[in-house]
Amino acid sequence: MNIAVCFYLLIEFNVYSEKIVFGTYRTLLAFMVVALHLGGIKLIGIYAVFGFYILSGYLMTLIMHKSYGYSINGIIKFTFNRFLRIYPLYWLSCLISLLLILWVGKNYAFNYHEALCLPQNITSAIKNIFILLSTQETPRLTPPAWALTVEIFYYMVIALGLSKNKTLTIGWFLFSVLYHLLINFKGLGLNYQYFIIPAASLPFAIGGLTYFYQNKLISILESLKYFEYFISPITLMILFIFNWLLGLNFEIFGNFSFYTNCLIHALIIISLLNIDSLPYISKKTDKWIGSFSYPVYLIHYQIGLFILVIFDNLGIGYQRPSIALMFASILPILIVSWLLNTYIKNPIETIRRQVKANQKLGQA
Repeated sequence: MNIAVCFYLLIEFNVYSEKIVFGTYRTLLAFMVVALHLGGIKLIGIYAVFGFYILSGYLMTLIMHKSYGYSINGIIKFTFNRFLRIYPLYWLSCLISLLLILWVGKNYAFNYHEALCLPQNITSAIKNIFILLSTQETPRLTPPAWALTVEIFYYMVIALGLSKNKTLTIGWFLFSVLYHLLINFKGLGLNYQYFIIPAASLPFAIGGLTYFYQNKLISILESLKYFEYFISPITLMILFIFNWLLGLNFEIFGNFSFYTNCLIHALIIISLLNIDSLPYISKKTDKWIGSFSYPVYLIHYQIGLFILVIFDNLGIGYQRPSIALMFASILPILIVSWLLNTYIKNPIETIRRQVKANQKLGQA
């Protein structure tokens, strides 16, 4: 293979990667999940998870097209890289849960969260080890891991070609819309609208469509007068909050707000693709902030439990969920996340980058 071509492909991929400033956005979404689980702030975590799904649909489609390709070798390397990204930190979060359960006792842990208990059989243990979980599974040593099961499923179908081209992605999107129309028509409720794997098809498909139509959408938005002010990431995050408040406080707007949320997240992705950096946040800082997203998602329940026990022993009667517990947990969550990033995630990232770079060169 021509060395100049290899060098060009590496530069091209690195330049494209450097344009992406999703880090702060991802970590904000993670803390919205914390706000739901520890703070009891309703709906915001649900809206954030669909934001994660849309972003994942976009990014997985992007890296399959730009980094791995759809050859057998590309799919294997994609799968291995996703494994390195998800499982080591997840297993460590499960170990933290096990130690906490042994420390505080089964009853205390169960009262804190009904999924935090020890596996009672081999099947339960295997499901927790390999993240084969749903919201109905107990135990879940990392309680929000049901969403990782959803993510892994769509990672694999995207790798197998579900968003390989526009036609397939449009078909996928239309099927997803049909599913949501059907479950709303039948009044099946939030479980079918949000929690199960078919429910997540819509946001992942929207993410795939965003990849294919990003240039056209950016061009359209840039042609609109005052685009810079009204379709900026900050303005769209304000719109996200307004839409969440609308759904939270007015039941009649619940479904409207739920699905408008998907559109807003897609627009946030487009707006972030259209800028070089966030105000007052450099690309390097944005990337560093983004590195907290996954560990925050994994360990916030465990940190909340630890804080609850400490304050119980001090005679301070916190409970979950509560705003007080949420704020008391934020700094410890950030500290533990930093430790996980520094001593676990960063060494693994070196291997992941090597796999991705080798695959990109192999495609030449």
